[in-house]
Amino acid sequence: MWFSDGAGRYINGFGNLSPEVRNRFAKFYGIYIIIGMFLITLSLSFFGMGQMLPGFLLIALSVFVFFYPIRYCSNKVMSKKIPLENSSYKVKASVCVLTATVLLIPLPICDYVFDDSNAVSLEFGESDFTVKAPMFNHTFSYSEVAGLTYDSDFDKGIRVFGYGGSDICSGKFKNDSFGKYELAAYTNVKPCIVFSVNGDMFAFNQKSIDLTLSAYNELCDCVNRA
Repeated sequence: MWFSDGAGRYINGFGNLSPEVRNRFAKFYGIYIIIGMFLITLSLSFFGMGQMLPGFLLIALSVFVFFYPIRYCSNKVMSKKIPLENSSYKVKASVCVLTATVLLIPLPICDYVFDDSNAVSLEFGESDFTVKAPMFNHTFSYSEVAGLTYDSDFDKGIRVFGYGGSDICSGKFKNDSFGKYELAAYTNVKPCIVFSVNGDMFAFNQKSIDLTLSAYNELCDCVNRA
């Protein structure tokens, strides 16, 4: 839109306006589209990291960026109160290349986040333990863990909002036993360690049945000592 100066005809309701007015607004609005799309792309990286709040905030900001020029600036642009300088094609091409480069920045972030997508990590501390997987990153205090059990035939249910790969399934899931809960598990390992914290249900396992059972026994010891 900004590059061609001629996409104004695609904007709803502009059919009765002169080509000059449509093109002026298209050029102006195209800049906001570039910014908004960058924000949306960046938000996907945060969703990939399981950081929902920053992701949704970026989505909300992109919506504002998309609609702000229509609501507050369209009349000024069309009436030429906001001057728009004609840019050479070299300048426009440079801006497009730069924009494409910037939009690719979140991809290495996602690659870094999902680089460990074939692992569910478990770390025991003195007073808490941490479980990490794609879209699952929680630290639990031993004293807050309730209803700790080892389920040898755990029903993972269906994924509501999470990661579903050939090796790992993690994020928010739903089954008949708990309803909505959070999972960090190896897809091909049936048993899971199940517990609740402040009324919220969680389940995870390790790379094999033996490792899962060993982790459960160690977690039981830590919880009993807390």
